[in-house]
Amino acid sequence: MPGTAPSTGLAGERRIVTVLFCDLKGSTALAESLDPEAWAELVDGAFRALRGPIDRYEGTVARVMGDAILAYFGAPVAHEDDPQRAILAAFEMRRELAQYQASLPAGRSVDLAIRVGINTGLAVVGDSGGQGIEYTALGDAVNVAARLQAAAPIGGIVVGAATERQVRDAFELRPLGPLELKGRAAPVLAFEALRHREGTRAAHAVPVVGRKTELDVLREAAADVHAGVGRVVAIVGDFGLGKTRLLEEVRTEWERLGGGSWSEARAQSYGGATPYLLHRQSIFDACGVRSEDPPAVVRERVETAFTRLGQDAEAIATLGWMLGIPPEGAQPPPAEVLRDRISRTTQDLLRRRSGEGPSVVVYDDLHWGDPASVDLIGELFVVAEDAPILFLWTMRPERESAAWRLKERAARDYPHLYRELAVAPLDADACRLLLGALMPRARLPEALLSQVIERAEGNPLFVEELVRAMEDQGVVRRDGETVVAGDINDLRLPETVQGIVAARIDRLDPDSKHTLQLASVIGRTFDYDVLRTLDDADGLDRRLVTLQRGELIRELQREPDRRFAFRHALTQEAAYESLLQRRRREVHRLVAETLELRHQARQEEFAGIIGRHFADAADPRAVGYLRVAGDRALRVHAIDDAIENYRAAMGLITPSAESELVTAVALGLGRAYEFKGRHDDALATYEALEQQARERGSATMEAAGLTQRIIIFATPTSRRDLSMAVRLLKVATPLAERGGDPRVKARLGWARMGVAAWTGDYDGAMTAGQEAVRLAREHGLRDVLALTLNDLARAMIGDGRLDDAKQPRDEAIALLRELGDKPMLGDALGSRALAALADHDFRTALGAATEARAIADEIHNDWGRSFADMNLSRARAETGDFGAGIELGESCVAYGDRAGFVIAQVGMRAELARAYWESGDPVRATEHLHAGLRIAEEKGSAVIRWAAADGLYIALQSDDPAATDGWRAFIEEHERGLERERQDVQVLSQVASELLAGQHVSAAARARAIRESQERKGFSAIVGDWYWLEAEALRRAGRIPEAERVLESGLADYREHGMHRGIWQLSRLLLRIARAGGDAALTERILKESADSREIIARSLVRLGLRDAFLSDARPPLLAPAPAAAPLR
Repeated sequence: MPGTAPSTGLAGERRIVTVLFCDLKGSTALAESLDPEAWAELVDGAFRALRGPIDRYEGTVARVMGDAILAYFGAPVAHEDDPQRAILAAFEMRRELAQYQASLPAGRSVDLAIRVGINTGLAVVGDSGGQGIEYTALGDAVNVAARLQAAAPIGGIVVGAATERQVRDAFELRPLGPLELKGRAAPVLAFEALRHREGTRAAHAVPVVGRKTELDVLREAAADVHAGVGRVVAIVGDFGLGKTRLLEEVRTEWERLGGGSWSEARAQSYGGATPYLLHRQSIFDACGVRSEDPPAVVRERVETAFTRLGQDAEAIATLGWMLGIPPEGAQPPPAEVLRDRISRTTQDLLRRRSGEGPSVVVYDDLHWGDPASVDLIGELFVVAEDAPILFLWTMRPERESAAWRLKERAARDYPHLYRELAVAPLDADACRLLLGALMPRARLPEALLSQVIERAEGNPLFVEELVRAMEDQGVVRRDGETVVAGDINDLRLPETVQGIVAARIDRLDPDSKHTLQLASVIGRTFDYDVLRTLDDADGLDRRLVTLQRGELIRELQREPDRRFAFRHALTQEAAYESLLQRRRREVHRLVAETLELRHQARQEEFAGIIGRHFADAADPRAVGYLRVAGDRALRVHAIDDAIENYRAAMGLITPSAESELVTAVALGLGRAYEFKGRHDDALATYEALEQQARERGSATMEAAGLTQRIIIFATPTSRRDLSMAVRLLKVATPLAERGGDPRVKARLGWARMGVAAWTGDYDGAMTAGQEAVRLAREHGLRDVLALTLNDLARAMIGDGRLDDAKQPRDEAIALLRELGDKPMLGDALGSRALAALADHDFRTALGAATEARAIADEIHNDWGRSFADMNLSRARAETGDFGAGIELGESCVAYGDRAGFVIAQVGMRAELARAYWESGDPVRATEHLHAGLRIAEEKGSAVIRWAAADGLYIALQSDDPAATDGWRAFIEEHERGLERERQDVQVLSQVASELLAGQHVSAAARARAIRESQERKGFSAIVGDWYWLEAEALRRAGRIPEAERVLESGLADYREHGMHRGIWQLSRLLLRIARAGGDAALTERILKESADSREIIARSLVRLGLRDAFLSDARPPLLAPAPAAAPLR
């Protein structure tokens, strides 16, 4: 039984910490001139002065080493502003050291100074050795902080780049350039911190998105105040949702309305224990008090400012008590009396200010406000009842904060003045707008957009930080206007975000935090029973309630199994990242073993999650599970999931792994790459398998890899190379025989059949296919049998043996249904549709293609969508629905581009070109045809001749010798190495050559031979209509009666099958012959008989705006592009 494993070694966790390293300069020199006891007393006083600011900003002094102090901010408790706290502490350390020296008695003055280095980064923190000896941090962040301190000037505070990124808006920093630091191979960017930008806020160039309702309310409140009516508004929302950004928009609107007094104070996370700190900040800013001013100067400036405002001595004294600068020698009044005076005095101040015009008082981040400050704000609301003043504050929905009580008080006591704005996460559309604004003029890949939106969960700050982190970490890079993206899953959680989330987690009691960390290993959602096997069951329910109350997790269901989920994905990430890697591996292993036991009867279903947990535990048991998960994902065309599982498995394979398992994983990964159109990756995977096979001495493994490479080189992919496929067949055949594995031999037979079919050797294809079928049947290889039968039927269709193809095709479809192999089932249905099209059975073609498209939609298979739309387009166009045929063709091309499906990218573009040309749109026809040819040339695809055949057919129909010769030359330019491929394309080129040479009778005979050999297949979506070609050749030969007989025969065939495209096309040629011969009766009959077909086509083109163009009969030729400089594979 799995159970909680003991932890050993360092008892700690991984954290983003800001490290402060301070060196006290001058103490060593003093030791030479002072008595040791006096020296120790003096230095001890200095260190007490230096430690005070660290404690006030809630840092941890980890160590005092001689004359140096090492402190951490963010450990053991994180705050979302730890870098700012560290720098503020350093400023105060410098100031307090100076005050300490000034306080020393005369004759004991010393010359002490500090140098400080600050750096932010990942560290392992905890008790050294796990024995409670010393709380320490280990990692590069600590080392860099020490080196930065050594590089700092006397009295200087130097910060690293990671810290600078988080504080640049809050501090004035001077770049020091890259510094060569001891022990560092590369220079380190460093900055000197000069001063705190108190009360300032960074300007945002990015517009506010998705906040129209909130902005409308705030603008209305500002307008009301300018009209003389007071208002009280709270902006409530979680961290990062843009509350402060809304304040900036209000400020802009305030100035647009005419302005007026604007006072703003921001609560600090470290100021909650200092009474009236929020009001001190606001008043000091108004009086021109600076943080470094001594108390006497502060008192003088405050008294001067308030005397100018007409305040009497009692009021100024009251404010002095509130501000921490009481009158010298005075005793404070009783607490209740002082509180009442403070309330009345501040109310009077606000009324005096409002008497000068409309005003706004802003309190930002009020959830951090000290209780005294927040309670005083509530006392001030009464001023808004009779003065034009807007009280506006932002806060998080933290029920335990004083700000929450203030919100409730405003709603209860001032409902006529109060409005509350609940700021929610942005929706996906708003996140897209924000991403576009953050990366202007950049075309973001859809996959990247979706990943960022999913991970940020509508939080604008997280969107901004993820974009920044992606650029900093190299996950994205700009290439002109396009953003080239890697995998966002490789992105480390931004330090800013991790600090924010870690601060929330650290508020938990230790046991609840431990439960949260364990749950984070299980996943974004986690079952109660699984968690119970990892955690102490005693008190688990109580801890889960604590986590729910803290809005870190939520309960999803209680029946049949109790299940929870993290409210935010980034919370899970932060909790997970805090665990030591060794501890993560331990817990992942326990989770995997628990799931194994729980799902023994359903392990295939849960193979993915079990495998991932074993993989994250670096446990080789993962390989088998990940292989099963990859196979399952591949069957339902979840290709990205399949690749992820197979790649994870490949990374865990050891030299001792079974060859059969290694082969299965590699073949699965390669096949998944093929489905994605990533043929180079697939080839590399198969070649790596062959290399492993040679190292192991396994002929079977090597033959398996070679077989898959043969298939890629034989089929119309971007890497097609038939000559290479033939060479590899010669290498693979003896290896397969020597290995003797029936599966490998059957698959190699399947590949041999494909090579033969694509080179036009249909007899060889039948022989190879039948042998592969025999092997598959004999050894019960049902998956190989289904694939082989499917392609055997396709080869028979290519050879014109439509009736023979039916049995293997139907058996393949039945097998694939049983196997649940939906991608290949869709492909087999496509084969059924192709056969039906060739047999003029359009009802069957439409039914098969429609089912194939539904399957492709179900499994999100773009390749399958493209293939299905290709067949649907052909069926619709041939039956006269040109409009639907064109729309489906466009869809086929779009999905083909996404899937890297070369036949759609090139061949369907050519078919669309012919459809547009026939519809009277030569511009779109030219665009599609040339685009297809260009793609074929870029990819080195032999399909270029196939596509060019449409250009040649159009030229022949246009009766334009120059255009015909141009296309014939273009095809011949790409003939080498492809002599046996696609007989109909070669025949079309030969027919064109003979027509140009005046050999019309020979051209007619050649066209008739291929038409008759294909068992009355007058329709061919690839190279045009053989009835038309034969009749045109006879017309040019002057053998008009024979031409008319061929056309009449074709028309009868097409009318029988409802093929309005063919009827229209043959009727045009027959009409031309009748008119040229002055045969009025024939002309009238043809016009009458073809009228329905002509009208059906024209009507279908109305929605495309092509009806009139189609009816005009103007059809200019399409010109061929310049021939390629070199023939393509």
